[in-house]
Amino acid sequence: GPRDSTGDPLGGNIKLVGGLELYSPPPFAQLDSTVRMSVFLDAGNVFQDRVELDEIRYSVGIGATWLSPMGAMTLSYGVPLNDKSYDDVENFQFSFGSVF
Repeated sequence: GPRDSTGDPLGGNIKLVGGLELYSPPPFAQLDSTVRMSVFLDAGNVFQDRVELDEIRYSVGIGATWLSPMGAMTLSYGVPLNDKSYDDVENFQFSFGSVF
C-alpha cells in the first residue's frame, strides 16, 4: 500500500469493510446465558480515491463473548488469508463494550 517517506502507511479517504459472523452456544450448558462462541469471516481495507478489489484483505477466526455484569467482553483470534509482507497482523484482539 501507499507509504510516506518514513515508511508509514498513508491511510485513505475510502474505507470498505464487511463481515460475516456465526454464533453458537458454548459447549457447557451452565454458561449458556452469559457466553457465546462465534466463527467469523472479515474483509476490508482503506483506499485512496478509488477502491482496488485486489487489495481487499480477508481473515477468518474464532471468538468468545462473555456478557459480564460490567458489559460484553470479547476475545477473538483471527488468521489473515491474503496478507502482504507490509501488513501489520494482529491475531489476538480483546474488546470491551456493547453487543447487539
